[in-house]
Amino acid sequence: MLFTNFVFLFYFFPVAIAVYYIFSFSKNLRNIWLILISLVFYGWAEPLYIFGLMALIVLNMGMGIIIEKNKDTKAFLIFAIGLNILVLFAMKYLDLTASVITEISGYRLLFNLGLHIPIGISFFVLRAISYLVDIYRGKTQATSNIIDLGLYFAFFPILIAGPIVSFQEMRPQIKDRKHNLNRVAVGFSRFVTGFAKKAILANAFALIATRIFDLSTIGKSIYDVPALLAWLGALTFVLQIYFDYSAYCDMAIGLGLIFGFKFPENFNYPLSAITVTQFWKRFNITLFGWFDEYLSKSLYREDKKNKDRAIRNTLILWVLIGLWHGPNLTFVAWGIFNFVLIIMEEFLDMDEWKVKPVFLRVYTILVITLGFVIFKAKDLYQAGIYIGNMFARNHNGFYSDIAMMYLREYGALYILGIIFATPLARKINSGLIKMKWGRKTVAYNAIYPLFMTILFVVSVAYIIVLGNTEFVFYR
Repeated sequence: MLFTNFVFLFYFFPVAIAVYYIFSFSKNLRNIWLILISLVFYGWAEPLYIFGLMALIVLNMGMGIIIEKNKDTKAFLIFAIGLNILVLFAMKYLDLTASVITEISGYRLLFNLGLHIPIGISFFVLRAISYLVDIYRGKTQATSNIIDLGLYFAFFPILIAGPIVSFQEMRPQIKDRKHNLNRVAVGFSRFVTGFAKKAILANAFALIATRIFDLSTIGKSIYDVPALLAWLGALTFVLQIYFDYSAYCDMAIGLGLIFGFKFPENFNYPLSAITVTQFWKRFNITLFGWFDEYLSKSLYREDKKNKDRAIRNTLILWVLIGLWHGPNLTFVAWGIFNFVLIIMEEFLDMDEWKVKPVFLRVYTILVITLGFVIFKAKDLYQAGIYIGNMFARNHNGFYSDIAMMYLREYGALYILGIIFATPLARKINSGLIKMKWGRKTVAYNAIYPLFMTILFVVSVAYIIVLGNTEFVFYR
């Protein structure tokens, strides 16, 4: 079930909130209710896998208890992590492995099952690994309370795509969390803001980017994509993926606040970064924080001063990050591309360059855009053709009437996208909140919720007119 689905907005969400606050007399009933509606939320999209989800929760609960009782034995921790990775591999990468082996050997393998990827499986496995490792490290205690652990693994706002929260961060909130009118109001405002970003900006950018990229699909010769149109499509996809995923996180954080939970921020205006390294520290913060905490530290502890090993470990890290995003060689290539850029920046010591930030931002956006072309492409062939089009290497020319048509038709949305991709909008909002309104305070307090209501209605209208798309990281 998508957050932007009308079933969620007008049926699931209102019922979930109403019953939750009816149970205000009991924390346990509230948590049980959240577990039940989270299973309904997951089962709506994955009815066949809901029992698998519950089985994995019980399995990790048991393994966590065993790890806590046997902290001196690292072998079982490795076994438990391996078991979770095996589940992820079977559901997400088995068919890719079979197809690659078939292509290389020429023999068709029997275990190509044609399974679709269950939603949220990648994020579930990351949360499971962090839970087990934190128990082993002594950072958190194992729990035998299936409600507590079930809520950690399956709470519907963060079930599908994060933000990624550790059990030690979430456990105190499961046991005791604050509920007040201000937190609920902020939660609704954050949810509506995310909903508007998805409905008005991300969906429109998705429509444009997909149409342009489809012109370069293998086997098609509909149109020679001019360089201007290719760049527009690539930059539009960058805006799409930023607003799409940040919108999801805004909605998830808002939902958390409504139910009393406070989740970490996941984006810090990455398109304002001055290096690629800085960009990935600001983009999907909790995901890259997870890789830093649970993978980088293990890789780099062998020898931090050995540059050859550091480069090797960074390559391993980015290949795994690429593979984690999906079972396609384009994601591996995207990971390697980012690895090359990060290593280059480190050797050139770009953080110390005395260059105007605007030039560094242009560099960062350009190279990140090239990387996202590989990420977006259906295969490496299309990625190569598309990048060739961007630099007019395919006798495709530069100027494009179609690009100008898109800019005229969606110009206002591009301007809004650029504004809201920078800290400017947040500064304006913070300024309005901190401003002393005096006698106008009552009017301001009335106008703000009215504005949010209008924004919600307009966003619903956009979905009706333009349609809706899945979130980029939905699977």
